[in-house]
Amino acid sequence: MEETKPQLDWIHLPEGVGPVSLWESLHDGELRAMSSNLLDRTLRMEFDVGYLIDFHGLAEELTFIMFLQGVRSVRVVRWAAWPGGCSIPPGATALEQEKLVADYHAKWREESESWNTFVASIAGGDFEVSDATLVADDRELALKLGLMQDSSYFQVFVRAEKLAVSLSDGQPLSLAEFHRLGNEYWEAFAKRSADRGK
Repeated sequence: MEETKPQLDWIHLPEGVGPVSLWESLHDGELRAMSSNLLDRTLRMEFDVGYLIDFHGLAEELTFIMFLQGVRSVRVVRWAAWPGGCSIPPGATALEQEKLVADYHAKWREESESWNTFVASIAGGDFEVSDATLVADDRELALKLGLMQDSSYFQVFVRAEKLAVSLSDGQPLSLAEFHRLGNEYWEAFAKRSADRGK
């Protein structure tokens, strides 16, 4: 969903650093589990990104873990879909389709969501990652996730001090290594698509 105005959680970001997209490593992956510990100020998220696991020849049961420490704030909002869905008439041009979808999204409404209810619902539903962005310096970080579930779109905002990424077998990954896994997959995907078009 396109953003038309700044979001409260996404204004006062760490200074002097730009946003880093995690799209290449998480796009179309599934947020499989989430656990949040208020006392320890931690948040653990488990992502199933099967195409990266397959492409890199890793054990198929492996998932990616993002573990945040020093969590200062968490928030989730749900964009409620306008009833009736988005109807695209047969023969519509790409430009017409884009306008119809944009008009449909403009009718969605942002609604507050209980954090605890959201965390509990993760295990019971398919939450597909459509967007992931990180802004971090050596003292703090801000993470924004866009998640689709059925006809609802969720945005998750987290402010924390540290982020560690690993495989579910305990093997740590630097952020650069995590990026590399995604970039290599999408570069190969683009090459295959270009080769098919020849």
